[in-house]
Amino acid sequence: TKVANMPPVGPSPILIHVDLLRAVTPLWYELSWKLKRDPEANAAYGWMLEMWGYSVAAARAPLKHLVVERLQIEPSQQFGVRITPEAAGPRWYEAGGEPTHHVLHYTFSHEFSRDGVPMVDNRDGEWKLDKRAFQRGVPRDLPPPPRCALEAAWVLWRKLHETMEAAAPGPNHWEDAPLPASPTAVLAARTRALSSLGVGARLVGSGPWRWGGDGDLYLLRGGWAMTPWGSARWGAAQNWHEV
Repeated sequence: TKVANMPPVGPSPILIHVDLLRAVTPLWYELSWKLKRDPEANAAYGWMLEMWGYSVAAARAPLKHLVVERLQIEPSQQFGVRITPEAAGPRWYEAGGEPTHHVLHYTFSHEFSRDGVPMVDNRDGEWKLDKRAFQRGVPRDLPPPPRCALEAAWVLWRKLHETMEAAAPGPNHWEDAPLPASPTAVLAARTRALSSLGVGARLVGSGPWRWGGDGDLYLLRGGWAMTPWGSARWGAAQNWHEV
């Protein structure tokens, strides 16, 4: 199969006639399992294997696709992807105007510090909204995003609340699902403890330190750190067993 013949689809999403879907599904299934059993392919593509299986199967069928660029968008403040082209008046963080795409695919986690800084390489923001945390339901009340979070987080938060308000209570529904646990509360306590520790307080703003032979380590105020692999959190451990 030539790469040039593979359609750039997932299929996520796809509009297809049921007869064509029946025709391509057996090969799609076969190729997905072949990719899964291939150690190199499995390590490279992981949970996206069945998407690649579809693209290869469609190219072999062959099954032609019309790619509609405005069908779907994956909104994310972390990656600078907006839902609408402009903001709504003085409240610049909210959505304004008509959406640029028809489908909003929330695949990325929305992670922010308490101050509203988007977490690009850290999945433990003080405020987070990740669909993977709500596989069995959503709590009745989700805290709103930080004020300066852009529209992607606000729109998802509002849509979830609309759904929660319209849904009937019962087993496996909204109030049965607790808010996901996060290590940030523990980290915040450890950060506050830095001010009472002479050694910890002196480390703030010092450096650069070395992390083995991998690069520089900076210990910043507020419990933030910059490592050779990106941003991180640090704080005071209560005992050596936590280190």
